[in-house]
Amino acid sequence: MLAHGDIIGNYVGDVSLHHFEFLVSGDALAQIAATEHYVNPGDIILSKEMHAIAHDEVAVKDVNAEATALGFKLLVDLHNPSSLAQSAKTPANVKLSSDKQSILALFNEPSIVEKLSVIAGSWSRLASSSAALRSRISRHDLCTIMFISIDSKKLNSTDPQTNLEGLNDAFMSFYSPSKLFGGTLRQFLTDDKGTVAIIVFSGRESNTISACRSAIKIQDNFADHGIDSNIGISTGKVFFGPVGDQNRCEMAWIGDSVNLAARLMGKAKVKIPPCHPPPSPAP
Repeated sequence: MLAHGDIIGNYVGDVSLHHFEFLVSGDALAQIAATEHYVNPGDIILSKEMHAIAHDEVAVKDVNAEATALGFKLLVDLHNPSSLAQSAKTPANVKLSSDKQSILALFNEPSIVEKLSVIAGSWSRLASSSAALRSRISRHDLCTIMFISIDSKKLNSTDPQTNLEGLNDAFMSFYSPSKLFGGTLRQFLTDDKGTVAIIVFSGRESNTISACRSAIKIQDNFADHGIDSNIGISTGKVFFGPVGDQNRCEMAWIGDSVNLAARLMGKAKVKIPPCHPPPSPAP
């Protein structure tokens, strides 16, 4: 899906937490979300706004009547592929000064920064990471994964400032409890499926109990801010390690239990009936 529109970059977090997140939202993401029901595997669909800009350069066709009414077009080919700009050269690795590393560390989980520093010595050394170094970082581990779906009136607001306040309220509500019980923030994102946080608990035998205690505290914090949530928790073996290369890389947890936690989060929207029927009222 290709879209064009205003993008809002939001910083959420607090200096007292020694951690910040950068989230992107805006009209372009809303355009992408609107195409979800019209995209088939392998399709490249242009939004109305994107097609208006690129119509002289692209060959398109209609998707279906409903999608056409919304202005979506299926990209078929380019009219003049030779007119495309040459790709930029691969950027050279840059050794970060200690002050720049300190700033960058605030946008990454402290526990991850600590592990990488122990193994590599500094972030700048990771820029020229070898296969041996990546192997030392990567491993299979028994972890508890928590998925949190987050919703509130502020997050649904069209006012950027109100939306930012809602994101920060949500972040502060779940981040402190997750750190208190030993959790690591894997991801905090807003996309076509809403606002979701993924937290990992590892390195302890009591991971599952810690996650449950954290979830209860998180729900209490959400209630104080008028935030609705659905939480899914699963425990199992996962792969932990860097995904990407030396130019763009992030730490990831991958495994069946990660997928299960996401599905449980979705099922949490459905009320589970009690095990025993309530007693009949007295005559």
